[in-house]
Amino acid sequence: MLFIGRALLGGRGLKGYWEAGEGQGSPRAMIASEKWDHVVIQEIFNARDQEFQDYAAKFDDQIRRSGSKTILFATASVTEDYSASFRYPDAFRKLNDMQILFGKARGIPVAAAGYAWMKYLGPSPSEEQRLDLYHPDKGHPGPKGTYIYACLLYAVITGKTPEGLTSEFPNLRGGITIARQEAANMQKAAWQQYQEAVK
Repeated sequence: MLFIGRALLGGRGLKGYWEAGEGQGSPRAMIASEKWDHVVIQEIFNARDQEFQDYAAKFDDQIRRSGSKTILFATASVTEDYSASFRYPDAFRKLNDMQILFGKARGIPVAAAGYAWMKYLGPSPSEEQRLDLYHPDKGHPGPKGTYIYACLLYAVITGKTPEGLTSEFPNLRGGITIARQEAANMQKAAWQQYQEAVK
């Protein structure tokens, strides 16, 4: 039986999630309450390297003590329209590299979704192509960006290729469909990123 849970505290990085304490519904209480197969932790786009390391380590220690496995989820960054200092592709690289290095040091798999986006977009994407992956707020992922995230997390959790997975979600937000060829390209980019990470 598949059981999933989530703890969402908007606008906070791992430090804020940790400092939410151990009360009912907090991330730390949820980790302790079940023996999860995997616990996916995600840092905020404007994370500071040392702060990220400190709090990712705290979460990883707790997750391991609970008998679960940590996965670091390194997202794409926001656009420069959302926050002027976060420029493509440098902001993507900074956010993902920080987590890849930490993951290697601690033996934690990293779903480097920022790099999966970059693989999908190719070497010189237009602004229009990049924004096609975002929500209209230009900071959060839209359906297409989220689909790449999902494909990569699928690969990291299962070790299997996401190629051939569905791209039609009729019951999600009134119905979301990603064109078959676009979805195939996204699946391929996610699988390439996963394969690079496990070499």
